[in-house]
Amino acid sequence: MLCLGVLLASFVFAKAQNVSGRILDTENGPIPGATLYVREVMRGSVADEEGAFQFYLSPGNYTCEVNSMGFERKVIRIEVKDEPVALVIILEEKVYLLPEVTIANSKEDPAYFIMRTPTPLSGCRRTCWRYSTRCSCSEPAR
Repeated sequence: MLCLGVLLASFVFAKAQNVSGRILDTENGPIPGATLYVREVMRGSVADEEGAFQFYLSPGNYTCEVNSMGFERKVIRIEVKDEPVALVIILEEKVYLLPEVTIANSKEDPAYFIMRTPTPLSGCRRTCWRYSTRCSCSEPAR
């Protein structure tokens, strides 16, 4: 039984082909940490510091998503046959337009207002406030 399992596993891996390549920016610079995800097999790969990646796929057609922070997401189709596949994927930079941020020096932290606001004590029939010195709630709520 064990021999049959090893034989079957070697047959499956023998058909898988090497898919490798590089993920680059528009100036042919590597994009380290870029991800390549294959939808059909729900597996992915992360590019190394040179933008290179490598994984194995069985022959067939696949849809790949290539992502990296600061770059446009790219979806590509690849066809794996009985020979290794070499890819060069170019990603375009993504421009982020952020709204203006104004930093102002205020006189007081807004949390102080919340801390000074009285809050009712729970379980008391009368309206007592937590920081009141004249209130005593000796009668429980009905």
